[in-house]
Amino acid sequence: MERQTALKDEIKAAVDALRNLSDELSSDSYLHQALMDSDAACEAISETNAFGWGVDEIDVVSVEPWLVGPVGGLRVTLDWRASGDQDQDHMYCGDAITGKAVVFLGEDGTLTVEKVSGGVVRPEEPEGPEEPEDVLPVGKAELEAKP
Repeated sequence: MERQTALKDEIKAAVDALRNLSDELSSDSYLHQALMDSDAACEAISETNAFGWGVDEIDVVSVEPWLVGPVGGLRVTLDWRASGDQDQDHMYCGDAITGKAVVFLGEDGTLTVEKVSGGVVRPEEPEGPEEPEDVLPVGKAELEAKP
């Protein structure tokens, strides 16, 4: 009976923690700020000519129970996306970042960001210019003209 009560308490704590995480995912929050202040985001932003960056989406990839010493909680893996506004006076270098993050959501409701990765979403490279079919490559016309 005692073990059953302890298990119910753990499940209740996990549900409460997920509710707190839901609040963190849906607003400008500590998590949003931690993602944007991470080294990964700062490095990615520095590669662009965009400004006014903010987190657009956070998706939960996985949730697993986690025990760190005597403290339990949930280890949550997230995918995240942020965007900024392109500075029209400069060349386009990207205005979106995608990445992953691992956060620990403690049983007491505290959220700790453990790892953040990310990079600029690059537009697809256009293929080289197409050569018109009726134009001969340079030098070939001279060779054909000589007897």
